[in-house]
Amino acid sequence: MKEKDYRLFEKKLREVCSLRSRIDYLSLRNENNNEIKKAKSEIEFLEFALTHLNKSEQEIIKGIYFEDRSLSDMSLKLGYSASYCSRLKVNAVKKLMNIMDIDNTKEKDGSGHYFC
Repeated sequence: MKEKDYRLFEKKLREVCSLRSRIDYLSLRNENNNEIKKAKSEIEFLEFALTHLNKSEQEIIKGIYFEDRSLSDMSLKLGYSASYCSRLKVNAVKKLMNIMDIDNTKEKDGSGHYFC
């Protein structure tokens, strides 16, 4: 895995996690149904992928990306050292990259990932 791929995936992960507020905004304005459907699909796929992580990995991903908490905050919450939380996050993101990598049945975009 290349560092560039990891960073791009992590950036997209943050974007997908922030889609919930975008969906609410678009729903309130009753517009752009295709964008709402795509956003919901991406969120559902991410939530499915999260079920393949262990409990600690799920907590770190949800805390950092869904709740926008810091790594140090998550280390306090989970009771782990900051360095262990950092490794946990990196490993969880790598697992998500593998899980969410496109297979032959889905259309691949330029990034090589289903939800990017």
